Amino acid sequence: MIVDARERRYEHIEIFGKSALFTNLRIYGSVPEALYCYDLRGSDYDASNPLTIEPKVMVNYAGTVLVLSKIDIPEKQGFLKLENGLNFLGEELTMEEFCKKYDIVLQSDIQDMDIVEQNIPEHGMEMK
Repeated sequence: MIVDARERRYEHIEIFGKSALFTNLRIYGSVPEALYCYDLRGSDYDASNPLTIEPKVMVNYAGTVLVLSKIDIPEKQGFLKLENGLNFLGEELTMEEFCKKYDIVLQSDIQDMDIVEQNIPEHGMEMK
């Protein structure tokens, strides 16, 4: 299945005091340069309960967040613990609505964007 990040509705959340969008789908490749994309990792016992934020998660994937500014993840560790979890703000937004709310301009032409299939086989590698 091909997922275009611009056509989704997201949960509006706060993470580390930053406004963000949350989805439980993998959306790599179709995220505009104006936003930063990170994955959430759950535990071995409950992958749906996010414990860490990382650049990309293949095992125990718990969701993806899009934020307006970079989150400093220590290179040596490769992740940050979510001490306070996610704060769901009770509204759903499209990427366009989110960016408009925070005065971010999205590029209107998505032809140059890589849309990747969201089919992750068991061995954990993306298929394009």
